[in-house]
Parts: sequence; C-alpha cells; structure tokens
Amino acid sequence: MTPSDTDTAVEFAEWIGDFYLPDVIVFSTTGRRFLARVCDIGSDGVIAVRFEQPETLDAISAADKLGIAFHADLIRLGDRLRPVYADTHRIDVSAATVHLRFLADLGDACALRPALNATLRCAGRYGRSSVGTIARLGLAAGELSCARPEPSLCPGMVAELSLWSPWTGETTLSIQITGRRVAAGADILSFRMTDTASVEPVAILLASTVESFGFGELRKLGINPRRLDALLTVDAVSNRHEFESALELRLVGNRHFGRLTDVEDSWELVDRFDAVSINFVCRLGDKPVGTARLVLNNGDRDLSELEEVTKGLPTWLWEAGFVEISRLSIHPDYRSSGIFPILVGAMGRVALSTGARYAVMDCTDKLLPLYERRLHAVPLGITKKHQWSDEIEHVIAIDSQIWIAQMFKASIYWQDLVRPRMAVVTEQLRSRAAKWSAPHMVDIATTLHKTTIAENFRSILSREKS
Repeated sequence: MTPSDTDTAVEFAEWIGDFYLPDVIVFSTTGRRFLARVCDIGSDGVIAVRFEQPETLDAISAADKLGIAFHADLIRLGDRLRPVYADTHRIDVSAATVHLRFLADLGDACALRPALNATLRCAGRYGRSSVGTIARLGLAAGELSCARPEPSLCPGMVAELSLWSPWTGETTLSIQITGRRVAAGADILSFRMTDTASVEPVAILLASTVESFGFGELRKLGINPRRLDALLTVDAVSNRHEFESALELRLVGNRHFGRLTDVEDSWELVDRFDAVSINFVCRLGDKPVGTARLVLNNGDRDLSELEEVTKGLPTWLWEAGFVEISRLSIHPDYRSSGIFPILVGAMGRVALSTGARYAVMDCTDKLLPLYERRLHAVPLGITKKHQWSDEIEHVIAIDSQIWIAQMFKASIYWQDLVRPRMAVVTEQLRSRAAKWSAPHMVDIATTLHKTTIAENFRSILSREKS
C-alpha cells in the first residue's frame, strides 16, 4: 500500500554515501607506515582517512609526502603493489584525520574515438563491478567515466578493467586507481597499469585505433608489428570519404621519399584513370595505412596508364588481357609489415575474377627483386620515368594465376565464394560511370558480370596440367 499525499509523512533515512569504508595503509616519505580507515571520499579528488590513535598524527608533518594503498590489496599483492601518492594533504588534528588530494597525471594517454565500453571489478570491494567508458588510454595510464555514481571507488584501489574492441577482442587490464573527479555529473576515474602484461594489449589496441600511435611505438616496446597482420583488412573504395583516405595515403607515402613536397591538397593527385579504376584501402583496425588502385582498361589502349607513358606495351599482353596496378603507397609509420602482401593479394583476387590473365605495374630498381621473388614478376624490358620524380622505373608483368596460386593455395575455391560479390563491384562501376560520365566503365562492368567461373577454372587447370 502506497501512502498518499494526504497521509502522515513517512520518515526514512537517506544514505548518500557508501557503507564500504575500507582500511588503508598510509605511506610516508620518511619510510613509516600507518593503519587508517577511509572516512570520506569526495568528488573533488580528496579523500579523508581517520587514525584510530590520534597520536599517530604527531608523526606526520605538512612537509611529508603521503601515499595510500588498500590493506586488502597489500595482503594479496605484497611488495609488488606501489602506493598512490597524493599531490597535497591537510592534517585535521581535532578530527584525527588527514585529507589527501589526488590530481592524476594521464601522461601519454590518447583520446579514443569512439570511447570503449569497459567493466571494472575490485577484489577489495568484494568483487562488485562498475560499468563505464574509456575515452582516454595510454601505455601507462587512462581514464574511465562511470555510468553511475561510484562513491566507494577511490585512489589507491587495485582493480581489473575489462574492455572490448572489434580489433583486439576482450582485454583485461590490471590497474590501480590514481584519481577521481566529477564532470558532467559522472564520476571520472584515472588509473595506471600495475603490470607489464597489460602494456602489450593496450599497445596493440592503440596501434589499431589512434592515428599518432604507429609501428615505431610497438618496436620500442619489443612488439613485432607482424603480430598485427591479422587486424589488416582491405576494402574497395565505395564513397568519397574512403577515396579521400586513399588520396591522403598517396600523398604521405610519396612524401616519405621526397616526392610531392609542393602539393598541399591530396585532391591534386586525382587523374583521369581514377574514374576507370577500383581503388583499395588497407586498414589496420580503424586506420588507413595503405592504398593502391587497379586500372581496368577493358582492352582499350586509351584507358591504359602505362600505354600512355611508354612507347607501348607488348601485343601479347593486350591479346591475353591485363589490368594495371598503380598508386601503391604505404604510410611511412607502417612500413615493413604485412600491408604489401595483403593489399596486392586483394587486388590479385579481383584481377583474376575480371578474367584478366596478367597484372602490369612499374617499380624501382630497389623493389624489382622483391616483386620477382614474391610475385614472380617478369620485367618487360620497358623503363619509364616516375610520374612524380626523376627515378627510373621498370615495367613488369605478373601472371595472376601463378601469383594467386602462390599466395592463396585455395584460389579456385575463393573464386566460387567471391563470384557473388562481384555483382556488387559491377553495380559500383555502373554507378560511377553514370556519375562521372565514363561510358567505358559500363563495358568494364558488363565484362565483370559475364566472366564465368568455369572460364577461370579451365584456364587455371590447363596451366596446372602443363
């Protein structure tokens, strides 16, 4: 039965605080330790601890630097646990308390966009959990915004922080709370890592999401960037934003070699062949790290980039059919990784599905041995000047059947799986043809649509028999 407004007022006690007031060990820079109990946790980063014996305060001076660690955590972790030191403290002799203010230093913490959902569990709070989001994270520290008020969480507590990202899956970090504040009505907890085992998963997460955190930072930590190859994905450009990412990668990748230093806007790098190409972007997690394009000429010499800048490609290439790989560029911070093979592998699969026997591209003297070894490339005896420098490049041809068979042992089965997806590519090409008034692309789309699996099967099997 619920009392109405006309009934006698019902009295009850309102408890705004928390019943959990744990024991802590107060550390002094003099080397002494004192047992105390938390009596108040403020929203401004100040906590008050009370000593059962008031005379304890006589051993603490205003000049001392004080830190705290929770008694329950010390029992579990022993000397492995470091106290969290306060920035300032105030002694209240009459109340036998010390008020400690903690102002956390987040150090190298980076902003995460979007923020990651996380769950915090403290063994010292009898396993109670708190949920929130992490908007800032670094190798040594981070910040958790609690979804609901958490008056019993305070600096010094050790906890486990479980978070999830689509690139690294679920990760559990061992942390220690170093500060708290209130912002926009939410409790904000700063924390630091308590063991080296938590640093590696954080580094992999940051490398997958934060623009300024590259492979160089991983190498400093002794982490091989090739461990992140499983997080690399390649997609065909399907909108203006993705195309802009490809252009930015073209620019930054070439500037690494001293090219395009006078180009201010990456859109200056667009040429007429982009309208008849499939552009690809390779991503590490959320970050674009590599790009290339596949120029589809459909047997038309006017749509061949290399035909235009050389004295002409061999007749047998035109008779067999080929596509052109160009604008291959990898972000300087992510070189010497698995980006190159996964990027050219994706283009090779698409090239094979178009019915083109060969892929043609150019490369410098330095890269020629790599392409010959990895892609079984054959130099055509044709050289050209680099489009953005005075470097001389070799024109090479790659047999897509050998290439794909070498990189992907189950290439025939792959075609069976990818064929339905080529209808999507067909529609994209037709859409772009209408948008950019490129009638040749309609013919290319029709070729893509009509190429049968059986034709590719026969071609591959005949070569294997020979």
